[in-house]
Amino acid sequence: MLDMLTRLIGEVEQWMKENLEEDQLVRLLMSIPGIGLILAHVIRAEIGEIERFPTFRHLASYDGLAPMSNDTAGREGPRHCSMACNHVLRWAFIEAVHGVQLTKGPHGLRLRWLYARLCGQGRQKGRKSSAKVAVAHELSKLVYVVWTKRVPYTDTPPPRPGSRKGRRQPKDSPTVKTTLRSDQPRHPMVRRRATVGQTRV
Repeated sequence: MLDMLTRLIGEVEQWMKENLEEDQLVRLLMSIPGIGLILAHVIRAEIGEIERFPTFRHLASYDGLAPMSNDTAGREGPRHCSMACNHVLRWAFIEAVHGVQLTKGPHGLRLRWLYARLCGQGRQKGRKSSAKVAVAHELSKLVYVVWTKRVPYTDTPPPRPGSRKGRRQPKDSPTVKTTLRSDQPRHPMVRRRATVGQTRV
């Protein structure tokens, strides 16, 4: 019976791959690690309009990937996911986590590192469920960003405005270099910084 069900599921998946359309939004969602053609359509259909969610945190609460706490009277309780959510959408993101683990190469490497770190490199079996929820939460955030900004997923995000990588040095600004006097010992703690053509006394 299991072999028969596996064969029928394979036939349905093959039919879906041949008949589902790939528009611009689906291709953007498929750029995210772990999300293929079928999961992209499931996520798109279950979310509907992304404008319903002001931030990615609202989307994570809707798909049940925002852990809640049971803290009370100074006692720290365990974290859990709310059952009042879209179960199909949460299943889609959890299923995408398995696709992330099967991804090879640098694509999705940050997500695989996150899963390995949270589950203790596979040594702690009890933490695998929490690691899956954490990676699924990151996938939900990526879906929100890709969908709202209409840009494909990249493993190296652009620098944030105001960051050092995003700043451009003016062409006529003097470059800073390290200079040493002839009588100065070559030790990094006694080196002095000076601009080109200027020496500090």
